[in-house]
Amino acid sequence: MVTLQSKRSRDGGFTLAELMITVVIVGILAAVASPMMTRDKQQDDVRAFSASIARDFQRARSQAVSERLPVHAYVFSDRVEYRIARDGAALGDPPILPTLASPVLRVLQAKNRVSVLNVTTVATPPADQVLTTAVPVEVQFNTLGGVQVVGEPQWSPAFVWIRNNDLPAGHPYRLARVDVAALTGFVRLREQL
Repeated sequence: MVTLQSKRSRDGGFTLAELMITVVIVGILAAVASPMMTRDKQQDDVRAFSASIARDFQRARSQAVSERLPVHAYVFSDRVEYRIARDGAALGDPPILPTLASPVLRVLQAKNRVSVLNVTTVATPPADQVLTTAVPVEVQFNTLGGVQVVGEPQWSPAFVWIRNNDLPAGHPYRLARVDVAALTGFVRLREQL
């Protein structure tokens, strides 16, 4: 005689065939979603790095104003290094500007396959990669809140061009740009160019 309890235990589980079908369906969904997730990750790499540069530039500007010492950002193709000036030798002397040999405040490292193309004073994209891992472009944040690309005319804005090398040439998120206003040091991130 079959009791109600034993009948429930036989009807409550899944068969091996049902479990295998579920596993196959989950596998197909994962295979379809994986390329989309990879593409989103590649877009996020350039977004994250350019947002980090914008945030660190704003931080460098604030630090230069609050400490009354210029902060320099050395922009390489794969990183941005920040250094701060030192007080002059005697009271009233101008600050001693940093060099590549000066101590580093902080370093912002680029994500894999994301690189900084160039730092320009015009909003026109560079034709090709200009920066290297050895030779930087120097951006100075002064004590009044302004910015200057060292070696360029004073009161010129700075445009930092960032590229994701994994995305195709026409992709809307292949290039990003960080704009820094010359007089105010206002930083703005532009992701779709």
